[in-house]
Amino acid sequence: MAVANVAIREDLRPWYQAGVQHLFMDDAVTAWIEQGRREQQTAAPQASALAQAPAAGRPVHSSGLSAAEETTPETPARSIRRQAPRAEKTPVQASSGNHSAFGQSGRASAPVRPVTHEAPAACTMQEDTPPPPQASSMPPEQWPPQWQAAWSKIPGPAPVVWTYWSLGDDLCGNANAERGALLRKIIGSLRLPRGTSAFWPVALPAAPAPDEHAAPLQANPEIFLAGINRIRPRRVFAFGSRALRSFAPHCGLRPYQFVHYNGFRLYAMPDIDYLLESPAPVEAVISCLKVALQKVSR
Repeated sequence: MAVANVAIREDLRPWYQAGVQHLFMDDAVTAWIEQGRREQQTAAPQASALAQAPAAGRPVHSSGLSAAEETTPETPARSIRRQAPRAEKTPVQASSGNHSAFGQSGRASAPVRPVTHEAPAACTMQEDTPPPPQASSMPPEQWPPQWQAAWSKIPGPAPVVWTYWSLGDDLCGNANAERGALLRKIIGSLRLPRGTSAFWPVALPAAPAPDEHAAPLQANPEIFLAGINRIRPRRVFAFGSRALRSFAPHCGLRPYQFVHYNGFRLYAMPDIDYLLESPAPVEAVISCLKVALQKVSR
């Protein structure tokens, strides 16, 4: 198969010579390039490159163009070649005046595309991320009643804290028997000394339910972190991304990963309700917990 030559647009040739092989041009970038090209054509003197005397034997009309050029439809590439180059400052200043526009070989350097400081609107979008939650400075006596009741069940400082989103239901009379049995299996297999663990919820019902249905849980990361500061654990295990994001949305942890957070190790574990539906990873969870708790003691 014969090799075919593919023409390149003149306004892209400097980028090609600089080594750029691919360009991603969406609608916003294309409109930005076209606007810059129109501004360049408007600002440059029309046909200034041909303002000098014409060559001998070439008929010239009053417009300053030859008959062939005046009758040929003008394309964007031809209009760019005929306009005078705009004076620009280059990063490197030559030591002598005759090297400002030419290199040592005497040939003209490659044309430089004008650079603007305004980026397309699609490239200037910034995400407004809220700051991470901070622990509340209020003492437990000033917490909401449901949080005071949950805090009364914490015996004191403990090296390990367990939490998950539905822990608030389990502590407020809406316990799930299957979930409780699974937690007893997981924590019991670790054979931790008595008093090592503390269960501290990330969310509790905002108010008592008006009927027999359970009230929806509402996270309170400020009080949760205040309780953690008082429990002073060395390990905190958060089961499920919903519980983890409620007080540490910037960690970005996946199951079985941990990060040093406020003086303790924060571990991300699979959601406890997911383990109820798919118990296959339970053994992996137990293995991970045993490794994480090897050097933790009361």
